[in-house]
Amino acid sequence: MHIMKMNLPQHAPTKLLVFLLFLIIMSLYLQFGYSTRAVLSETENIKETEKSPIVAINTDAETGNSVISKDNLTTESYTFQRIKEITKCHDLPRQHNVMQWGPYWVLNNFVAAKRTYKCEESVTFATTATYNFLGNVLPIVESWDGPVSVAVYAPGSDFNLALESIAYLRECGNPLVTETVSFHLFFQMTYFPDKNLANEKFSSGKAVNCSLKPPYETYSSGQSFKDKHNELFMVNVARNIARKMSETHFILSADIEMYPSLNISSRFLHMISKEDPETYSKQPVVYAIHAFEVNEGVKPPLNKSELREMIHNKTAERFHFKVCGKCHNFPHFESWLSIDSEEMEITESVTRTKTFVAWEPFFIGTNHDPWYDERVSWEGMRDKRIQLKNLKTTCFEVILLGSVGFRNVATLCFAFALCLLGYKFNILSDGFLVHKPGHKKTEYFGNRLKVSLSMAETIETEFVPQYRKFYGNNPACVV
Repeated sequence: MHIMKMNLPQHAPTKLLVFLLFLIIMSLYLQFGYSTRAVLSETENIKETEKSPIVAINTDAETGNSVISKDNLTTESYTFQRIKEITKCHDLPRQHNVMQWGPYWVLNNFVAAKRTYKCEESVTFATTATYNFLGNVLPIVESWDGPVSVAVYAPGSDFNLALESIAYLRECGNPLVTETVSFHLFFQMTYFPDKNLANEKFSSGKAVNCSLKPPYETYSSGQSFKDKHNELFMVNVARNIARKMSETHFILSADIEMYPSLNISSRFLHMISKEDPETYSKQPVVYAIHAFEVNEGVKPPLNKSELREMIHNKTAERFHFKVCGKCHNFPHFESWLSIDSEEMEITESVTRTKTFVAWEPFFIGTNHDPWYDERVSWEGMRDKRIQLKNLKTTCFEVILLGSVGFRNVATLCFAFALCLLGYKFNILSDGFLVHKPGHKKTEYFGNRLKVSLSMAETIETEFVPQYRKFYGNNPACVV
């Protein structure tokens, strides 16, 4: 602070000097003393803010819709602390290793995300792919506010194509791929790639030219190693690998062509942070998320306002509703669609019985939930309905009945175990998945129908009796 020099008379009264000194002291106090009090007051305000979760909501300039982003969660540290208290989760150190998984070799985190996560910090989007589906990682990271765990089936020469595809995504795609996506590659022991993997660090083997077409877009049906050797994609093996490698307590296991709406992870955690630790999940529970599909060429909606408009103008509808209506007849759809809430909430809790015995929802759960039954393949089409409680089954190929017009038995059996175990499905008021644009026709399934129909009897004679012996014979739970 600049103080003006004053020329006082040589014999100025002492009282005047004292008065001027008093003015100077008061001036300094008012300036610095007030600032100190302001800082202390602001600090106290921050402490008070941390005591109660508050969400700052922005408005999208183009749509006028309320949007909550990860950066807007003003009490992130408080939320994480609460999640830790409520779930009693433990951090999982990232694994960089090779392990046997039935007849497969698995390279865990062979291409790992730069960022690591504590168990309470997010929700992991766990998904699966063959190399030709890896382009779907890009729309996922654009709207998913958390880590992504991808198990990639890469036998033989498909291994190098998978590495080239991953390198392209990391070098030429969204920087979030490098930041948040971890890839785990697996293959049968009989189909080892033509590559020395000893002390191998991630490398596609060649420089990435971003001006060229991505390797995953050069795929031609029947030309991959998998196709040439008529190998089935044991998708539930992949699902379990992606889940097991997740670092967070909460996991959303979804197909790689299912794109999430905005900020599901952060909003979900904020909701869970308000639970009572003493009463949380006394009954086994998962958190159901609705799924939709949109017309080809249409941009998937990112929030419920956009979804509602697209449902109204018939450019969007419930996922596979015309293919398997019972499978996606989720509870009270119309009332759910009309709900507008600034914060994510649980609209209702239901069991998978009566009207919803065939319901096959995607949901947020944990690795304490049943594992996917690894006897089921993608080609069998009914791959999500069987889950085994804390069991690792031998990986062998059993294909389930699957055809348009029938109930989706694989996902049915996946949820069949949840039903027998007494799980509640808590339905979230917001957050949803949208399938890659374009409706699948009956012709899409092609030879998959032949594969799946051959195993219809196996479902009734082997799978169902085994599950009822493990989990009890609740007649309300059916396949």
